[in-house]
Amino acid sequence: MAEYLAEMSKGEVAKVSEISKECLECRWYKVCRPTTLPWDGAEMRYKRSTGFSNKLVFCHAYQEMFSAMEKYVEDPIRTAARSFAG
Repeated sequence: MAEYLAEMSKGEVAKVSEISKECLECRWYKVCRPTTLPWDGAEMRYKRSTGFSNKLVFCHAYQEMFSAMEKYVEDPIRTAARSFAG
């Protein structure tokens, strides 16, 4: 087992935690890439040419979906806050 784990820490697999700068700067990063995804969604980020430092394959779709959902979540919260404020 120790030998297997030592091999896992080398090569491409060692880079599984790499996160693209674009993802780190995205407002949806914590929603899109929660720590509950195994290896931070690595299976949806790998490209032979660039390794793991890529956006998720569904990035654009996720951004559109989260933006659309935001309208339905934030509007009721703002409305409720205004009614309590007085």
